[in-house]
Amino acid sequence: MTGSGKTAAFLIPILVRLQREKRGACRVLILTPTRELAAQIHANFVQLGRYTDIRAATVFGGVAMEPQITAFKQGIDVIIACPGRLLDHWQRKPSYVCFDQLDILVLDEADRMLDMGFYPDLQRIIGLLPSRPRQTLFYSATMPKEAVQLAKKLVKPSAVACNIDRQATPATGITHAVYRVHNNMKRALLLALIHQKIVRSAIIFTRTKANAKQLSKFLNHRGLSAEQIHGNRSQPQRTAALAGFQAGTYQFLVATDVLQRGIDCPDLEHVINFHVPHICEDYIHRVGRTARAEATGEAITFVAPEEEEDLRQIERAIGFKIDEKKCVGFERYADREENTEYTRMHPTTTTVLKDHHQHQHQQQRQVQSRSAVPQSSTLQQQEDILHEKKVLQQRQQELEQKLQQLQLHQKPEPSPAQPMHKHQPQKSQQRPRKQQQLQPSIPETVVMASATAASPHAAFHKRGYESWRQQTHTAQPAQPAQPAVHPELMHIPAPTQAPADKSRRRRRTQSDMKRKFTQPSRQDDN
Repeated sequence: MTGSGKTAAFLIPILVRLQREKRGACRVLILTPTRELAAQIHANFVQLGRYTDIRAATVFGGVAMEPQITAFKQGIDVIIACPGRLLDHWQRKPSYVCFDQLDILVLDEADRMLDMGFYPDLQRIIGLLPSRPRQTLFYSATMPKEAVQLAKKLVKPSAVACNIDRQATPATGITHAVYRVHNNMKRALLLALIHQKIVRSAIIFTRTKANAKQLSKFLNHRGLSAEQIHGNRSQPQRTAALAGFQAGTYQFLVATDVLQRGIDCPDLEHVINFHVPHICEDYIHRVGRTARAEATGEAITFVAPEEEEDLRQIERAIGFKIDEKKCVGFERYADREENTEYTRMHPTTTTVLKDHHQHQHQQQRQVQSRSAVPQSSTLQQQEDILHEKKVLQQRQQELEQKLQQLQLHQKPEPSPAQPMHKHQPQKSQQRPRKQQQLQPSIPETVVMASATAASPHAAFHKRGYESWRQQTHTAQPAQPAQPAVHPELMHIPAPTQAPADKSRRRRRTQSDMKRKFTQPSRQDDN
């Protein structure tokens, strides 16, 4: 059971035993899974042994190694360490870590220490310890069967087990509650509970480091004092955040599982599981941060539809079903923000709700309002709406047909070098009569295909196209029937020679002028 005084259960006997031993050598090694727990055990040791001359030191990462090296060399009586940093000191040369006089080995939160993440390091540490008689102690609020089997490999067969077969349950003073809500509405629900003064101060557990960072920023932007603790934070930041929360500087502490074990926060009334933990033991340790030492507290869990299976496993593990509660404006698995009473009472939270879902539902509502027929409308109104729909559909079909007809009759687009003006004569009038007689007759299909391919915007010159069509048909004499044109030749444009002759004539004139003024004369040569 959490909050039952396990830390004092092994610190007080250690203090009593060490008072009869000589100083100058490390006699007790306490291993913990997290830095915060190691610092808390050291603070409890200092408080309990303040009237003794027994000294203790902490060894964990995130801080400088020089003070820790000094503690090893001076022969501190008690070392409280995390496995990773302890192995780092052990591998340094020349070696200064000495446990030749070790009498007691303590594993706090033993189920976590015997997990696959810490078990290899734990085996290495036990293998490096001298083979002399010592006492090994395992302490934990929960002890799964897998951890019990691993623990038996590290102790003698005559080891004594206390309450190891009892089912792990939360503290008796905890009130459990469940709020069913979608994941994208959990932040809004948290703000609603805060504005309704259901939650004033709490530790909020998230599943990942990114979730903790985002949720902490979210609360700070809403004018609430919040701090975060997770693996990406430096040790001074984590220590300052925990100390500020315990002192009341911060109203909320957003943390990952690094804070779920052993941390004692006095007068903490609420613990919020922002995400449902996958492991049942993690739920017991999380909610155990409140209702410590026979106090009372409340554990709130936000459950999304995809987290229902994890909740059922937790309920089977603790042996009872958790009561479901509802918040005003939040139905079960609902994500609607329309609630006049809640909007009037809590305008800030309503704004957050709109920020979450206004963009998601605005387009759907517009489509439904346009397509759906109102239920309260009369029969005549329904007939008018259906008639308007039919008229719009017919009008759309007519426009599509006209567009297709215009695409079939397009005029060639004028070249950018020679724009077509309003009073400019047509190209057929500018050509000499001899060129028109020598020009071969081209079928109408080829001319229309070339005009369509050359100018996609020629439909806007309908008047000029009609005049050009009349002139070309009247100018040319009647020709005998031409054979059918192959489809592959439809893209060949009609020959246009007049613009090419003008441009060639202009270039020749300019080149002649250059020769006239740049070529030296014979008199200058002489």
